[in-house]
Amino acid sequence: MKNKILVACSTDATNIIIQNVLLNDAINIKMLKATCGWEALNLIAAQQLEVAFLDCSLKKIDALTITKLVKQLGYCTKIIIVNSNKNLRTMRKAMEYGALGYLSILQKQEIEDCLSSVLNGEFFVDTELYYDHYFSKNV
Repeated sequence: MKNKILVACSTDATNIIIQNVLLNDAINIKMLKATCGWEALNLIAAQQLEVAFLDCSLKKIDALTITKLVKQLGYCTKIIIVNSNKNLRTMRKAMEYGALGYLSILQKQEIEDCLSSVLNGEFFVDTELYYDHYFSKNV
């Protein structure tokens, strides 16, 4: 059975990076795409998605609101937030709302490690934010 994974990002570049990693490395994935938050939320509601990559800058409804709704409505989709800004407050809010993954670095290894962790029900924060969260004195 293929894992259904949604990629909902507001920029073509972000979409392409994530899609290329997923399609090149995983033969057991059915990928769906959304271009705005409403479309992403509708796909989460209509499909039995395993994971959704949600860009923080989605239009119409943002990724954090979708994450909160997914948790409140009891959907089983695991959320990975994608945010090019390394923002600890946003990361903490995403995890509070129910996201299992948070990526600000879109490199192949980070995406693969994040997806693997999230599919196993484990939290994942990319290495730079992890360092900032646990070792920064300015937090």
